[in-house]
Amino acid sequence: MGEVRFYEGDGCSQHYIGKVNSEVDLELDLSLISSPIPNGEVRSCTLIQVQAGAKLRVFDSSFGSPQENCAEITVLSYVEDRCIPSFSEAIADGEVELRVHNSKGTLGPITRIEMQSG
Repeated sequence: MGEVRFYEGDGCSQHYIGKVNSEVDLELDLSLISSPIPNGEVRSCTLIQVQAGAKLRVFDSSFGSPQENCAEITVLSYVEDRCIPSFSEAIADGEVELRVHNSKGTLGPITRIEMQSG
């Protein structure tokens, strides 16, 4: 079962603060008290056993609007274990692609996570 683990420091460092299953479509508003991941704390993530085609989006708005700042990670081929060191710099290789959409300036604290299975 694939998962995405989130950390409060860049480079998958500092404290592990939560995870999501990469094989289930979901939308998490981190501002809700029931959220399994703290609001505004996510800075990086590790992809573990994630299938090709999976997509992860992180937003600095709890609404997840296309007009908001976000980072989108698309898994291009199966990932066994890969750190995504931050959501502010683009990545493009044979394994993953990370695109940063800064429609309203720099990506701020993460308040929404969306996972789409592959």
